[in-house]
Amino acid sequence: MSKPDFTSDYSPSFVSDFVSGLKRGRAVDGGGGATTSTFTVAASGDNGNFYTDQYYDATPPTSYSNYTYGGSIYSIGVSFYSSSNKYRFRNTFLRFTDVTIPAGSTISAAKLKVDFLSGAERTFQINGYDADNVSQPSSASDGNHSNHTSANASWTVPASAAVHDSPDIKTIIQEIVDRAGWASGNAMMFSIWLNASEYSTYSRNLYFIDATHGTDPQLEVTYS
Repeated sequence: MSKPDFTSDYSPSFVSDFVSGLKRGRAVDGGGGATTSTFTVAASGDNGNFYTDQYYDATPPTSYSNYTYGGSIYSIGVSFYSSSNKYRFRNTFLRFTDVTIPAGSTISAAKLKVDFLSGAERTFQINGYDADNVSQPSSASDGNHSNHTSANASWTVPASAAVHDSPDIKTIIQEIVDRAGWASGNAMMFSIWLNASEYSTYSRNLYFIDATHGTDPQLEVTYS
């Protein structure tokens, strides 16, 4: 059987969409099925940490006193300083712009892809931001957990240095795209944080957009 002629056996509109999708790093379906799209953190201000210090208290906070963004390597979790009995909690945020998922879509699969440095296996929680078109963070209060989706996922990150896939976060994405004000092309943001008390340092480092050797954080979503 002869191979299909890509330019003659498919419609011009399909060829155009397919090539456009490849240029954006996104997959385009062949008609009628589910589509898988990949989105990448695009700006320094779209990845960073919310953090706060607590003394003699290992309970994870639900609000933060500081935030920072950009840079190349960040930490998720808690650092314990025994000399002062201080716990510093760090909550990582990842924001993706131009998320071209139509309103009313059904999400069948979704995951984050994050480049971690090597370290001990650690478990964190992922939440989305319950907003139609979340803005780039500008203050520590943007990290408050009152902004989170009710849907969440637990992520146990392996010890190896690699780009690790999160567990399925389709329920988080579904909650966002089901919002009345959601529209294709809006922004989504996710929080990765420690949701259990740890009485010593419990953290992992990951690469952000400004890293020269790492892979930028990505969001991959399959929808129909």
